[in-house]
Amino acid sequence: MYHYLQMPRLKAGVRPLLVERESRSPVMTESRVGAGQVILVGFNETWRWRAQGGAAIEQRFWLQLLRHAGRLP
Repeated sequence: MYHYLQMPRLKAGVRPLLVERESRSPVMTESRVGAGQVILVGFNETWRWRAQGGAAIEQRFWLQLLRHAGRLP
């Protein structure tokens, strides 16, 4: 990751799904809002995976995230 959203301290009930390796800063989080679910993806660099011949990796990431988000509570 070259650039990502620097998130403030996470509120109660917000769960990190992905953290940056060196700083341990969350870059993707999940929380419940009412009967719904919110996933915040704090980066926009998955295109780099595709640009380096990793189109399958990028596609797998987004498909797995959608499957995770679509689970029944």
